[in-house]
Amino acid sequence: MNLARNVEDMKSGIPFHGLSKTTATDYVVNVGLGTPEKEFPLLFDTGSGLIWTQCKPCKPCYRNAPVFDPTKSTSFKPIPCSSKQCQTIEDAECSSSKCSYKITYVDNDTSKGIYAMETISFKPLNYEFKNILIGCSDQISGDLDEENSGVLGLNRETISFPSQTADRYNKLFSYCIPSTPSSTGYLTFGSEVSKDVKFSPVSKRAPPSDYDIEMTGISVIEYNNYKTIELVCFDV
Repeated sequence: MNLARNVEDMKSGIPFHGLSKTTATDYVVNVGLGTPEKEFPLLFDTGSGLIWTQCKPCKPCYRNAPVFDPTKSTSFKPIPCSSKQCQTIEDAECSSSKCSYKITYVDNDTSKGIYAMETISFKPLNYEFKNILIGCSDQISGDLDEENSGVLGLNRETISFPSQTADRYNKLFSYCIPSTPSSTGYLTFGSEVSKDVKFSPVSKRAPPSDYDIEMTGISVIEYNNYKTIELVCFDV
């Protein structure tokens, strides 16, 4: 993961926004899927790798988000269960001769569906990423009032977007979280690294898919009978 040189550099990236205008903890980026392209709001997640969207005929579906119709896309290609590609995908299963998946998140939300190859795009980039492995979900559990159609996985797994576009971006990306929930943030792939940037290495004890770093110290101060974190230190 790299840091763009300054905020102005970030503004040339892909805009994203919080799901909530008051307490944003999840952020959504619009992703173009299929041919012809149609945009879908996907949560970008550095803790998971799979890129997936809800697909027709999903039961149930997220009620407040668009649903991808694979029959309307000429670039949608389901992966056969018997293919070598399916056999190399970790945790892939077989369902009705199609390569299938099930993913469970830390909040116990789940997505279940089939693997497919599809074209992905982001309008600010003016570029199409062809034959990207995605999940096409027809079964979802969790809060069905969510306003996102799925997830854009950004961790270090081979199925994540940074890994699948490594030839173009060398697995580099950065993001600038907005200062207020109602403001716009920016997600950038690639970009140069400023010489002024200091890096904290990924922990050797971290799982190979994670971006864990080592915290070397933390100090707590008390102010008006409230305890607050004053300083967090990392290895650089």
